[in-house]
Amino acid sequence: MRALAPFALTVTLCACSSSTSSSGTQSGSDGGPQGDAAAACSSLQLGAGTIIPLLRAPPPAPTPRGGTIPDGTYEVSRYTFYSTGTIPGKSQRGTLRFTGNEVEWSSLPDGSAGFVRKYTYSISGSSLALQCVCTQKGPECGPSDSKSITFSVTGSDISLYDSVQVEVTQYTRQL
Repeated sequence: MRALAPFALTVTLCACSSSTSSSGTQSGSDGGPQGDAAAACSSLQLGAGTIIPLLRAPPPAPTPRGGTIPDGTYEVSRYTFYSTGTIPGKSQRGTLRFTGNEVEWSSLPDGSAGFVRKYTYSISGSSLALQCVCTQKGPECGPSDSKSITFSVTGSDISLYDSVQVEVTQYTRQL
């Protein structure tokens, strides 16, 4: 059974420019495609979802355990910094939509322009290997957009760990 994603309407005012290449593809001033090309990449909206503040918890962070990721739409539900010191004043909002071997990812952390992209993915143990397919919003896909992230699946939650496993972003499946 597939979960239906909650509907959100986002209105964005932008003083943007665009150009059309000889192939007829439009590119916006943010580097991402516009119109039909953007819609084909992802239907996720940048900045949708609840703003989740960064919380501090005593180290160590839980060990990434991997798991099977059920198809569905997941939204940021917890953002944790595992440290005994002062935490940076940050927040996060974002959405993941897993379908087959693809994931659409919208991320808007504080202090960042954010991105909306589609990746193909594969799992090996607790490693989620991502290969960028296209960009709807944000910098275009490039060689640095192939990455591996450690993760855990627990019930209806997916937790993504930063490279040093200090920050953990938890996403909860939306029904």
